[in-house]
Order: sequence, then C-alpha cells, then structure tokens
Amino acid sequence: MKTSYIHDGYTVKGFVEGMPGVHADARFTFRPALAQERAVIRDKIVASQARESESIVAQTVAKRVVDWDLLKTAALGSDELVSVVLTLEEVLRVPQALTVQIFNRIMGDTSPGEAPDANPEQRNEQVDADVAAAIAGTTPEEHAAKN
Repeated sequence: MKTSYIHDGYTVKGFVEGMPGVHADARFTFRPALAQERAVIRDKIVASQARESESIVAQTVAKRVVDWDLLKTAALGSDELVSVVLTLEEVLRVPQALTVQIFNRIMGDTSPGEAPDANPEQRNEQVDADVAAAIAGTTPEEHAAKN
C-alpha cells in the first residue's frame, strides 16, 4: 500500500520512457516537492522570462533528483560513457523534453512512471519498504539501514 503523505527526506523512484532521437530511457530517484515549495517554484516561473524559467526548472531538477542513470560521452567524439553529474550546469544540457518530464514528476503533476523491466515482486517489496519507513517516520534508506 502506498501512502499519500510525504515525509521529510522521502524519495520516489521515477522513470521516463526514451524518445527516439531525443533521449534514452531515464531511471531516477527524486524527492517530491511539497505544497509550499511547488507554489514558490510556480510563482517564480510565472514571473520570469523564458530563459530564467528554464533555469528554474533545471535548478529544481538538480536540487530534487537524488540519483539517476543518465550517461554522456566522456568527450565530443569519444565512445567512453560517463555519468551525467547532478549539477545545474549539467542539467541544463539534458534534452528539454526529458528535463520537463522529470520536473513534472517532482512537482506531482504526473505519475512517477514505472520502468518496463520492473517485476511485480520487486514493486511489492519496494511498496512494503516505503510503508514501513513511512510508519517509522524515516526514509526508506534509513529504515533499511536500521533493519
């Protein structure tokens, strides 16, 4: 059973399906924005010019995504892949279509998404862990570390 309460430090696993020619599948863990945070972010976006609003979206993603599986080439023309670091500078280089979808999940405007390779048993175990952590008033990671 999923709860409808966001504890401080609570994280959610997210998934965005790849868009051919634009970006690959993205798996990530994020901290959902709370009501007051959402209001402040939205007010800033409404009051800003386009360039600044893109920066606000990227800042939100950089701040609220805990980890992700995004890769880039080590250098232009290289075949070596390295992780995309979660900094504002790097997030601004992620395709806008992907950044906006991650942002919408952070803001609670869309479902976190579910990776097609997630099996039902793993999902049930994750839900059980999330519920146990919520009852204990901890993050799932803190709860797992204690047990």
